[in-house]
Amino acid sequence: MFTGFSDATIDFLWELRFHNERPWFLEHKQVFLDTLDRPMKALAADVTAALEQAYPQRVAVVVRRDRRRISQAVAEITRLPHLPRRAAAARQWTV
Repeated sequence: MFTGFSDATIDFLWELRFHNERPWFLEHKQVFLDTLDRPMKALAADVTAALEQAYPQRVAVVVRRDRRRISQAVAEITRLPHLPRRAAAARQWTV
């Protein structure tokens, strides 16, 4: 279950911005796993479950290598038919 990102996540991302090198990352890989990777996977699992419940007819999404098809699939999935386009675009996700 996703519980949010911690301040350590933000600190890690700032450090990564200034030390974007493989040796530095390998030294801090456990921090990455604990503060970013696991929470992100939990968020993805929660969002996937919510989407599967809200839209049971769209259970599987096939990602293709063709960029145009990927763009169309993303546009179709993210389109919220019950909201006006402007409201859907302005919607902000909070943690």
